[in-house]
Amino acid sequence: NAPGGVEDYFHRYGSSISRVIKSMDNNRNWNPKTIERIHKAMREETPVDKLGERLRWRNERLLNLAVHKSQQTPWSTTTEGKIDDEKAVQNSAASKGGTTRSSVKEGKVVIVGSGIVGRCWAAIFARGGFPVKIYDVTKEAMDTAIIEIRKLVGMMHDNGLLRGKDPEEVASRVSCARSLDTALKGAVYLQECVPENLSIKKAVFQQIDQAMSKSGNGTCILGSSSSNMYISQFTSELKNRANCLVCHPVNPPFAIPIVEVVPAVYTNTDIVSQARDLLKEMGLSPAVLKKEVDGFLVNRMQYALLAEAFRLVDDGAASPEDVDVAISQGLGLRWSFMGRK
Repeated sequence: NAPGGVEDYFHRYGSSISRVIKSMDNNRNWNPKTIERIHKAMREETPVDKLGERLRWRNERLLNLAVHKSQQTPWSTTTEGKIDDEKAVQNSAASKGGTTRSSVKEGKVVIVGSGIVGRCWAAIFARGGFPVKIYDVTKEAMDTAIIEIRKLVGMMHDNGLLRGKDPEEVASRVSCARSLDTALKGAVYLQECVPENLSIKKAVFQQIDQAMSKSGNGTCILGSSSSNMYISQFTSELKNRANCLVCHPVNPPFAIPIVEVVPAVYTNTDIVSQARDLLKEMGLSPAVLKKEVDGFLVNRMQYALLAEAFRLVDDGAASPEDVDVAISQGLGLRWSFMGRK
């Protein structure tokens, strides 16, 4: 909206921005009646019995967007706009004068927790060429995860998101770990994906810390998928705390590339750099915070928007439906194609 860039934008709209910001009441309590009104509007839009269908629709839309974003890379595309994985394999190999077989990375990756987020992480690292070990509290949970990861890899292949990799080869890289001790031997990266519960995360990271010492592996990066807790809240007393940091994905990670990288004050700076570089190599987009802040980046900005949306409804300035239109049919469309590639 401003040909002269950011400075021009603030020259044109700075006074309006200041006026609007000053009018916002950031200390307002959440009005139960307004919450109920917004909730009712949401349920009218998507009834409870339609939530599964809505989730599938959302994921399809995100997949389409991910494919569009991936077209900004030199991978081949079909006439339908999806990446042709088979052609990408051939073109990549031909350009390098090699075979079509993808290389396997040195070392391995460990995923602790085999729920939806853990499965996505496993598929991403397997796609990137790493042998992946899944660890969970029961064999049944791990066996189920292996089945679901194979399905996920197949879906990524069907939508052109395997980047020229063979789905059978990618899926075969993921296996179950008998113990954390054996899993961590030779591991270069570990991603914790247990429930967002402080006591559970403390207990799990204590086990990881002990397994690190037993395995003799003092260099493995220890990432947490925590979405709202600092890494310092559950690793400050660990022997290997300098290896720990938050690497928080946004669901679903196979379609949304951002990963918030949040170190503690005691996290080794080399670990931060190595984690950032590794995530980039896996095709993700790390955003590194310089210090721990509530909400990290994504939720902090998202909460600001949600708070203002609530105020607009609470003040009677707009209905929940029209606030939704402003984002879904306005800013959301613009934002999805703005910024860096």
